[in-house]
Amino acid sequence: MTAVVVCADAMFSRMLTLSLSSRGVDAFAYENVGDAASCKPDRIFIDAELFCGAAKLPDGCDTVIFGSRDALASLEDVGDCSVYERPFDVEELLDTVVGKATVGKDVSKTKKHAYDGLRLYSSTHSATYRGEHISLSKKEFALLGLLLENKGAVVSRDEALKKVFGEDVDAKSNVVDVYIKYLRKKIDERFGIKLIVSVRKKGYTVKTD
Repeated sequence: MTAVVVCADAMFSRMLTLSLSSRGVDAFAYENVGDAASCKPDRIFIDAELFCGAAKLPDGCDTVIFGSRDALASLEDVGDCSVYERPFDVEELLDTVVGKATVGKDVSKTKKHAYDGLRLYSSTHSATYRGEHISLSKKEFALLGLLLENKGAVVSRDEALKKVFGEDVDAKSNVVDVYIKYLRKKIDERFGIKLIVSVRKKGYTVKTD
């Protein structure tokens, strides 16, 4: 997912952009609606003070308008846009419009595993590892999610093939192994951890011990 923040308040714009990025969103900030409209993002956050009904927003994007009570009161027609009055908790706002992290949590008093700090975001098909963004394709995201849902158990190649790539894929295909390599390069090699473990003649697993 790509998000654009358009806000007169530079500090708030930076904070919101960084918060979006921490959730696996490719986020950018612009000074006016016209600049944002040209990039055709999936989601756009606009300060009410910069918004007007005649603004040409990207077709098909989800638009969130935020601002002070007075600024919001001056808006005449916002269509299907979601509207939030400031002040609000940014994290709660992002839980609503972007989605909560569904996998992993940091631990401090117990033994850390490779998957601790790994978070998946289904709304963006992306992940973060201890705050760092990981760009994933939809198939990579689905395969990683399957492994994490079954951490501690072995996921066979046949199961991964059917659940991630579909029933029509040739049973002899090595596509699962290929995508495991992609995930290892993006996560294991990048962060120096051993997340995905091969189990000889059985499949793959994420160990819990």
